[in-house]
Amino acid sequence: MKKILLFLALMFILIGCGDDDNSTKPSENRIISFAPQSGGVGNVVEIVVEGFSTNKRELELKFNGTLAKIDTILKSTTVNHLIIKTFVPVGATTGKISITYKGTTYFSSSDFVINVINNEIFPMDNGWFWVYKKYQLNTNSNPITDKYTLDSLVCVGKETILQKEAYKFLSFYTQDNNNQYNQSSNQYYYKDTNKYYAHSSWFNELLNFGAAGLVLPFEITEQWVLIINPNQNDWRIYLRNFNNEQLSFGILNGVLTIDGINRGYVPTTIGTTTFQNVMQVDYKFKFVGNAQTQLGNLPLNLERVMSVYYLPAIGKIKAKMNPMRFIIEGLTDQIIPGFEQQLFRNNITK
Repeated sequence: MKKILLFLALMFILIGCGDDDNSTKPSENRIISFAPQSGGVGNVVEIVVEGFSTNKRELELKFNGTLAKIDTILKSTTVNHLIIKTFVPVGATTGKISITYKGTTYFSSSDFVINVINNEIFPMDNGWFWVYKKYQLNTNSNPITDKYTLDSLVCVGKETILQKEAYKFLSFYTQDNNNQYNQSSNQYYYKDTNKYYAHSSWFNELLNFGAAGLVLPFEITEQWVLIINPNQNDWRIYLRNFNNEQLSFGILNGVLTIDGINRGYVPTTIGTTTFQNVMQVDYKFKFVGNAQTQLGNLPLNLERVMSVYYLPAIGKIKAKMNPMRFIIEGLTDQIIPGFEQQLFRNNITK
C-alpha cells in the first residue's frame, strides 16, 4: 500500500513539473509583423500572425486601444501564418496593434505610427497625384470593366486666384484605353477650417456625363463654390435663374440648382477592397423649367446626382453618376450613360 501511495505522489510531482515547463513556453498566438509601418485613417494594413483563428468574430483588433474592423483573414501560401487585412480606424493614435482572442490580448512588438498631418478629407500638397480608372456603367449601374479611360490630378503648388491662395491641380484624361494624355481645365482648391472650396472650373468634372462631356450652353461666372461642408446636411452650391434667355437651341425659362448633400460615413468597395469611414457627398444637379424651340414649348425636369467618396488621408477614392433616361416627348427618348471613377494609384507623402 505504501508503495502505491509513493508511486502516486511521484506521478503528481512529475505532472506538476511538466505544467511548470509548459507555462514558460511562448504562446502560439503572436503578432509577427505588419505593413505598412505607418499611415492615416482608412489606410489598408496587413498583419501577419501565427495561431489565432480564421473566424473574424472571434478576434478583436485594435490600434492603440481603438477598435478596428477586420476585412479578411487569409492563410499564407508559404508558411503556417495568417494574414489579417484591416483599416486604420478613425480616432486611432500611434501605439501598439493588439488582438484579443479567447480573453487574452496579444500586442505587436513595435508601434504603428499615425500620420496625423495627412489625415484630411481632401489632402493637398505640391507633388501629390491621383490616378483614376473611369468606367462607363451598364443599364444596371455596374462598371463595364473591359473598357476604361484614365483621369489624373497632379498638385503643382499654390497660386493666388480670385483673391484666395489655393492649391493648383493639373487635370489630365485619356480616351479609349490608350496612354495618350490630354490636358483639361486646371482645378483650384483651398480649405477654410474644415470646409473645402473649389474654383468654378470644378463644374467641368461635375457635369461630365459618361465618356463624353456635357457642354453647358452658357458661361458660369468665375467664382469659388463650397464642395465639402461637414457642418451641414445639405447646402446650396450654385443657383441660376433663366428668364426668356436666348440660347442656341431656343428660349430657356427655369431654375438651375446644384446642391451638396452629406450622406455620412459609409463602407466603400473598390475591386476586392472595402474601405471603412469613407465620407459620401452627393452633388445634385437639377433643372426645372421649359424651352421654347422650333418644335414648340418643351417642359424640362432634369435631375442628376454624382456621388463622391472621400477617404481621410487619401481624398477622393471613388465617384459615381448613374445612367439617366432622358425624355422629351415627341423629340427624344435616350439613355445618358453613367460613369464610375475608381482610384487606381496615388502618391501622398508626409
